[in-house]
Amino acid sequence: MPSVKPVLLLHGRVAFAYVKDVSITVFTIQRWTDAEVVQMLDETTFLGEHITASATISHFFGEMLGAHHRKLVVDWLAKERLTASPRNALLTDSAMMRGGLTAYAWLTQTETRAFEPTERAPMCAWVTRGLLANPEDVRRELEACYALLGRPLP
Repeated sequence: MPSVKPVLLLHGRVAFAYVKDVSITVFTIQRWTDAEVVQMLDETTFLGEHITASATISHFFGEMLGAHHRKLVVDWLAKERLTASPRNALLTDSAMMRGGLTAYAWLTQTETRAFEPTERAPMCAWVTRGLLANPEDVRRELEACYALLGRPLP
């Protein structure tokens, strides 16, 4: 299993970590370009040793990936013969986004869930259930990602 201590990517605008079988990515990109999406995929995949994480945690402080960029990610994964992580957690202040993601998970029967940024401990417990990664280790590395980006803890 890969282990990546929190590191900055994309000129210091993304923090990434990999704790056993959980990847963590915190984004501060205000407006995504196609090139940045591909660079992020290339770099995180390289650091994660081309192993799909069993679970992912994402927190976007800037723009979230729109439909065009989500399609770019799907196409990139297919080209690289990789699959998406089966369990995904999103940290977001947006109640609308949390509700929408809940509905999406119900409709698609996927393990996708959104949490308020202050719900780090319950989110880490949910993400790591049945996995190798320890919830406290994941929470610590997530918080280290915030620190690398100079972001206060939510």
